[in-house]
Amino acid sequence: LAAMVPLMAHHSISAEFDSSRPVTFTGKVQIWVFKMDVSASIRYSGSVLRFSFNAELNFFNVVDIKVSGYVQSNGKFEISGSVGVDFDIGPFEWSSEIGLTLSNDSFSGYARGKLSIDLGILGEFTLAGINAEFSFNKSKGEIRAAIEVEVAGIGFEEEVIWSFEPPPILAKK
Repeated sequence: LAAMVPLMAHHSISAEFDSSRPVTFTGKVQIWVFKMDVSASIRYSGSVLRFSFNAELNFFNVVDIKVSGYVQSNGKFEISGSVGVDFDIGPFEWSSEIGLTLSNDSFSGYARGKLSIDLGILGEFTLAGINAEFSFNKSKGEIRAAIEVEVAGIGFEEEVIWSFEPPPILAKK
């Protein structure tokens, strides 16, 4: 794949891409006082151009923000993002995270939270926790929702799947 990028009148940059290897960029981006680790790649394979990316920001070891995904020239894409919060107060530990994913044929998300206590050599004990997920998948023809809850070691979980595909044809005349 050859690419030509015009810069000004009568000037351009030309590059030759080897389809067996992606062109990869990695580095750090600083926005105000925040530094993000970023990476991106471009690959051409089987007549499809694919741009992939990943970015992560750690905010004072308390909040983590992550964004990743890809976009392809054939219309397929997937973009995911999440925000997580983790902190300790004495023996107590709180962790939580929310995330969303959007693609050309689905949409999904989740939310998690957990409060636990570190009992030293006895290990970690979960005081309370919740995990909720949902997905809408056009190619599978279903909507899914699930939840898990735990309080002091006792928990339950439930999952529901709705189908919006037509019923199967069992016989023909």
